[in-house]
Amino acid sequence: MIPEPITLDGRTGLVSYVNAAWIPVTPEQATLAVVVFDDGGRGYYTVQSEPRAAGGSGSGNFGHEGRPGEVGGSGEGGGTTTGTPATRTSRAIATYKPSTQARQAIASASELDVTQAIGGVRTDDNDPFDTTVRDGGHFHGVEVKTLIDNTNDKITMHPESRDRKVSWGRSNHAATHTIVKDVRSEPARYYYRRGVGSFRISSMREVSRGDLAGLVRR
Repeated sequence: MIPEPITLDGRTGLVSYVNAAWIPVTPEQATLAVVVFDDGGRGYYTVQSEPRAAGGSGSGNFGHEGRPGEVGGSGEGGGTTTGTPATRTSRAIATYKPSTQARQAIASASELDVTQAIGGVRTDDNDPFDTTVRDGGHFHGVEVKTLIDNTNDKITMHPESRDRKVSWGRSNHAATHTIVKDVRSEPARYYYRRGVGSFRISSMREVSRGDLAGLVRR
């Protein structure tokens, strides 16, 4: 998809549209927009559409909060919208939210993307891990982290959260894994490491999306 010119808060740049799996789509199909400003900065906003004059409604509102400090789940709306890309962009600008909501939408999209890549099952908000995988008689817990606009290449996990995940792994005789999706550049980059904790990206293994399923089941 070809990025479109955009101006937000007096800053010019180019906007690209993606769906919940972080796959580039047309503005009419988008649930999230990624802006690369001419000054080198980045911005994100959710895309919400107005009801169609002929009836029906649009989609793309990631409205839930998720779990504090971790990647939560969220739903992808359905439906279609009408109008040209220009009017679609105008509606998106009206809902410009460089906030927790947009960041949560990005994180949730990453969680969904990784879950699909590894053939896992997304868990409930109260579960220690974001997704789990059953491979025959083996059980795996997978923590998914997303680098959105971080200024350093590090993921952080509170000791209490780490202890809970380690305890879960022992109780379920399960292996634990951490996968990081870095969306600060395009295309996104993936990193893998066995176990859980606070890691620098340099201590993780950079892999392709297609490698993830085999690494988790190894």
